[in-house]
Amino acid sequence: MEELLSYLDRTKKSSESDSAINMEYLKTCVYRFMATTEVSERKRLFPVIATIMRLTSAEKATVEAALASAENQEPVAKIVSGWFGGL
Repeated sequence: MEELLSYLDRTKKSSESDSAINMEYLKTCVYRFMATTEVSERKRLFPVIATIMRLTSAEKATVEAALASAENQEPVAKIVSGWFGGL
């Protein structure tokens, strides 16, 4: 029983550490996504962000449509400000 409790304690600490690492990685990816002016960089970062955030297919499709629209018409900064405007 003591071994199980020790294992659970190590797993919890590991999980918390992994969560912090994932959050920092997400922060870095989102920051780079928002700061870049390169469409190719945004396209490369979006799947990473979508995976970490566990976006649904519908959510991915919505963002992909917004990215396509931005690529053809608007600066991404305007779209991103719309996404986060309610925060």
